[in-house]
Amino acid sequence: MTGTSFNVQSYNGDSLGRVTLLEGGIKLLSRMDSAVVKPKQEAIIRESGKIEIQNKHTAIESIAWTEGLFSFTKASINEVMDHFARWYDIKVQYENIPEKQFTGNIPMKSNLESALKMLELSGDVRFILSGNIVTVRP
Repeated sequence: MTGTSFNVQSYNGDSLGRVTLLEGGIKLLSRMDSAVVKPKQEAIIRESGKIEIQNKHTAIESIAWTEGLFSFTKASINEVMDHFARWYDIKVQYENIPEKQFTGNIPMKSNLESALKMLELSGDVRFILSGNIVTVRP
C-alpha cells in the first residue's frame, strides 16, 4: 500500500484538533506553528495554533470508529462521556468526577444504556439516565 493515511478529529466547541498519521507523511500549518507528522504520531493543534506532536504506540483509538468501535486507552470519564455525548446526542452532568481511567472497546451499535452498563462494570462509576441527560457519579 502506498500513499498517506490519516485521521482528523475536530469538533465544534473543542479547544483542540487532532491528526493521527497511519502511513505516509504530512506537514501541518497553523496560524502560529508548523510541524511534520510521521507514521504513528499524533499532532494536537491547540486553540492558540501551537502544534504538539505525540508518539503513539498504536493508532487504534483514532481509527476505531471505522470498525464501529469506541476505543479507549487510559481515558478519563470526561473523555469517554465527550464521545458518548456526541454519538448519543446527550447532555452530561457530573455529581463528582471519578478518578478512574478506562481502557477497552465498546461497540458503537450499542444503545446508550448498554454502553453505560459496560462502564459501570468497572465498579468505579454509576450513571443516572433521565431523558437525554446522563448524570455521572462515583
